[in-house]
Amino acid sequence: MPKKMVIHPMWKNNKTDLNTPSLYVTAVSHAGYVREKNEDRFIIKKFKDCSVLCAVADGLGDEGTGVYAAEIVRERLEHANLNDCLDPAGHLEHMALEMDRDIYNKSQLDHYLDGMGSTLIGVLLQDRVAYWVHVGDSRLYLYRNQELIQVTRDQTLARFLLKEGEITEKQALSHYSRHVMDQYLGCGYSEPEKGLIELKPKDMLIIATDGLHQSMDAEVISSFLLQPDSIENKVKSLLQASLNAGGQDNITIVGIDVVS
Repeated sequence: MPKKMVIHPMWKNNKTDLNTPSLYVTAVSHAGYVREKNEDRFIIKKFKDCSVLCAVADGLGDEGTGVYAAEIVRERLEHANLNDCLDPAGHLEHMALEMDRDIYNKSQLDHYLDGMGSTLIGVLLQDRVAYWVHVGDSRLYLYRNQELIQVTRDQTLARFLLKEGEITEKQALSHYSRHVMDQYLGCGYSEPEKGLIELKPKDMLIIATDGLHQSMDAEVISSFLLQPDSIENKVKSLLQASLNAGGQDNITIVGIDVVS
């Protein structure tokens, strides 16, 4: 890893919750019980115009290089200026493309970093709208009226094979390729997906790395969100359930409760 890049092994985000008149945001992150390092990163940031940026990044690579890639994403978002942004989704997409090229270029300059990368789910909450960008297999969920909706679609080989008719939807559920990403920041040719959600009171958004959805299905996630509890406790319960299921991977969850 480049000598100039210093990453503390016990990294912790300095903000794990944020409260505004219309939103409550909370986050948890855990290395799990198998991986030595937590290569996930997250950010919760409020801007002067009262918009809020939430994001998760899941680092990819051997021997800790994924930590470096995810840290690049976190730092870039930490220093982003999205005040009064006129095209939030487009701006997030542009940032994702820049990070893809930056991480890729760094990997080409140092053979030790070859193959490093990161997923990204970035959500800007502005004026009751959630603008999002997505690369990889981390996920954004919307929980509305007791229904869990998967907003993003995993950018995996399974999705490509399904589109090409090489496998069926039933086969895709257990096919090895569901764990093989064909898009990530650092591949050098990523195609970020973007969109927006018009938010309603009592909506919840869940942003999570694959450590969550690999350990439990949507029905189980929904059962935790249904409980009459705070978003903070719901997110902690999801984390604990994922750990109880084996904690095979790093797990990071950001929960957003739309109060009004």
